[in-house]
Amino acid sequence: MPGLNHVIIRGNITRELDLSYTPTETPSAVLKFTIGFSEKYTDKAGKEIEKSNFVPVTIWKKQAEAAAANLVKGQEVIVEGRLAYDHWEDENHNGHSRLYVVASYLYYGRKPKSAAGTQPDNVPEDEEQ
Repeated sequence: MPGLNHVIIRGNITRELDLSYTPTETPSAVLKFTIGFSEKYTDKAGKEIEKSNFVPVTIWKKQAEAAAANLVKGQEVIVEGRLAYDHWEDENHNGHSRLYVVASYLYYGRKPKSAAGTQPDNVPEDEEQ
């Protein structure tokens, strides 16, 4: 049976976006960010547990530039893509690895209130125009 590598994750952007370009003759844009999400479950003792998870995301080319222009820290996003795995050794021969999502599609969600526009922070939501 052939493998299946498809991921869909919904969460919030947890830090500032990092847009860079590959150092090649024809540079490609690459955007890196991390999304965070929580999951809740009940342990054997009946206690509700909330666990936070953080997933690194990479997106390439025109989508990277568009996302960098439109996304902000704290914004909700749905990422659809595939898992990728990097493994390397540092100068001290210590092994390192990283699992991350290479995004194919981004679905933009709500921005945090501080970045959502011109609405003052002290106006209740039900009174917005």
